[in-house]
Amino acid sequence: MRPRPPGSARTAVAPAAASARVLLGRGRSGSVYLEHSRRGVRVAAKAFHGEPAADAVHLLLSGAPNPYRWCEEAVRCAFLRRRILTQLVRLWFGERLVVADALGMRWDGRSRCWVLTTRYLPGHPVALHHPFSGARDHEQRELRDEVMRPLQEHLRAAGFDGLLWQAGLGNPVAANNFLVLERRRSRAGRGTRWAWIDLESGVPALFPADPRALLQVYLPLSRRHGRPLFDDVDTCRLARYLNAAAAELRARLGAETLARLREWTRQLGETQRRWRDLSRLERSLRAALAAGRIDRATAERFRGHPTRWAARETARRAWRARGQLTAREAAVLGRLTLDGITAAYLNDLAVHLVLKPLYKPVALAGLPALAQAGLISWPAALIGIAFAGSICRTVYTGWRCLRALARRQPPPLTALAVGVLPVVGTAAFPLQIVRQGAGAEGQLAAFLLYDSIGGIGRRLPVWGGEDTATEHLCNRLVDRLVPRRPPLLAPLPVRRAAADQPPRTTTA
Repeated sequence: MRPRPPGSARTAVAPAAASARVLLGRGRSGSVYLEHSRRGVRVAAKAFHGEPAADAVHLLLSGAPNPYRWCEEAVRCAFLRRRILTQLVRLWFGERLVVADALGMRWDGRSRCWVLTTRYLPGHPVALHHPFSGARDHEQRELRDEVMRPLQEHLRAAGFDGLLWQAGLGNPVAANNFLVLERRRSRAGRGTRWAWIDLESGVPALFPADPRALLQVYLPLSRRHGRPLFDDVDTCRLARYLNAAAAELRARLGAETLARLREWTRQLGETQRRWRDLSRLERSLRAALAAGRIDRATAERFRGHPTRWAARETARRAWRARGQLTAREAAVLGRLTLDGITAAYLNDLAVHLVLKPLYKPVALAGLPALAQAGLISWPAALIGIAFAGSICRTVYTGWRCLRALARRQPPPLTALAVGVLPVVGTAAFPLQIVRQGAGAEGQLAAFLLYDSIGGIGRRLPVWGGEDTATEHLCNRLVDRLVPRRPPLLAPLPVRRAAADQPPRTTTA
């Protein structure tokens, strides 16, 4: 089901003509363009197409790319947060700091992503230091000490825990979320006027430059919210904050604005809950629907089979995008995933895949932070990073072996032995299926094994990479492990006229 723009006319902005679109900047969550609305007003349109590195982090942690790209609820949360903060920042800073208020949101069918339109605020970034920058050298210090740090305190008090990242707490990249407005000072004569233009994160708040921010702020807040912190708002705390500051808000902003803030907070809580309650499978399916990679009927078939969907995505995504699978070969592989996989070890393969996003952030971010804080030694941190996956896989597969023995079934000893190995350990259960299975199960497992072992050649420093001789060498090493099997392509009925297109799916 393709996402649709919001139905409310108040939150819809007509797309600008392509000729009037001017790129203003790019970030980890998307690109911002200068457009003109139907009334000729200049607006900033943020297209949430993201970048590959940031999407890879989201895929590991949640099973889908940046949610602002494909999730209407996530973009509506961004819309409501900007509306609320536009008013609260007026209360906190007066005219010293303004927020690029949200004007609308729409679905871009050509780019297949959501777009958030905001007020356009002309300005310039903080000046770099150079021999002629004396008159502007104060900007960097002023932004840090007089804008970002007070803003972080206000956000924390009002429940905007996830926005601490975009406000610069431990995040050196956040400085470009702010602009100097028109090189003018405020009417009160106190410093420069600033604009906060980017409030949507590109990655979760798990990678601060300051390890103290991770240990003292972001990890505790992530535990409180029950997930990696990503623009989360504690709406209950926000509602209490509005009640406590009601008299000041009514006096400074008016009773009507206070009523709107309370209503927006209620809507934000409901919308955020719908977004956050999506399962990993549902996130992945909705992202694939938004990208146009599957249709609604295909999504419905997979909703009850998370294991099959995980195997399908693992096998097809990178190979098809790189041109290493033709459309006909991808169709054959998809058919195996839909109809042929019944081996018991497929669930174990899914568990190994799910374990990755759980231990990766801890290993790559948490262990170095603990070593930096002196809680563990650096050798222990490096060993933990190298063998975190091996430890997790071995614990799980060891438990599976004991369970199989208790039921008088053959234990997955091959998977236990292979799972201990770093990097290639995710090939443990594909290899187990290959050595025990036959037919479709064995063919699919063999494909997954070729992908896993070939990944060594893709990730090898200096000599490795996609489509290199190193990748091909590692890829062909699997021939020594996998028994020769007759190809499955020929027996499958494929129409000659549609040989270069995936077969159409039908529903009863």
